[in-house]
Amino acid sequence: MAAPATLYAIPATVPEKDRLTNQYMMKKRVYGWTAPVPAAIDPAQVHTILDIAAGTCAWSLDVVRAPQISARRAVVSIYTCDINLDILPPASVTDAEGIKTFAQDVTQPFAAEHHGKFDLVHMSFLTLCLTSEGWRAALENIHALLAPGGQVMLDELDPLFFKGQYSAPAAGSSYDLDKHMGGTSWIDKANCIYTAFALQKNFVIGLTFLLGPMLAQAGFTVEATEVAPAPFGKLCGTLPGLHGDSIAPYEALSADNLAFVLREFATRMFKDGTLEAPRGTRITGEEALEALLKEVDEGTRTEGVVSVGAYFVARKV
Repeated sequence: MAAPATLYAIPATVPEKDRLTNQYMMKKRVYGWTAPVPAAIDPAQVHTILDIAAGTCAWSLDVVRAPQISARRAVVSIYTCDINLDILPPASVTDAEGIKTFAQDVTQPFAAEHHGKFDLVHMSFLTLCLTSEGWRAALENIHALLAPGGQVMLDELDPLFFKGQYSAPAAGSSYDLDKHMGGTSWIDKANCIYTAFALQKNFVIGLTFLLGPMLAQAGFTVEATEVAPAPFGKLCGTLPGLHGDSIAPYEALSADNLAFVLREFATRMFKDGTLEAPRGTRITGEEALEALLKEVDEGTRTEGVVSVGAYFVARKV
């Protein structure tokens, strides 16, 4: 039996809901957005919106309250969907804002009533949810959902940590994972959790430079894209956002969020006997697991780490 193309990595509990909301607020600071959408999207031209894998609906709620949309609520319809409705806000919250919700796996065909319906589709941070086959199916489905000339907004993060300096691989190549996972530093060990988990689940490494060609193959024209550093811990105080915004207020919060994610992944790999840090050294005891997580957390808080993120705005051809 083939592995599923959709694999949500973290249970939809309260800590994960809090993390997703915090992640959205920090992402806006990283990209320097003062609105829920970048300048390549004109809210005045948007009438029907779909937020896929909406999670806590942080983006949907931001959109519905944005001046350019709230002033036009009588003519704007907003829908959200997620594979797990438990992670959405209570119906009292979404109903109050006029947001329509439904359950949906993005890799599966949507109901025919939704085809060709939307001016704007948003999907964010499925880095640790979709395999390459899942991405192919998702982009095909999004293309079918959009009205002629409709736009899709995607933003993703590469599951790989850097010391502060980063660069995309040369065209046609990929990250040198041995370089980033083969050493004994705490960052190498962090990648032995974060990147190794992604590899085990067959998630795509390098979406920041792969999504452009994937969108073109699915029938889109990329209209805007930017790459930005996504700092965690100490580096929030030294690396500005893409357009100079300070990310310092998120120093402690980003470290807390990262510690939560890495504990979730490390614990899973520890239980199935696949956790190695450094690479080739298997973690076999609870004390060693806790020591590993403590080392990475202390490194994040005292030195900091950065990942690479990118957003894409593309139009249906």
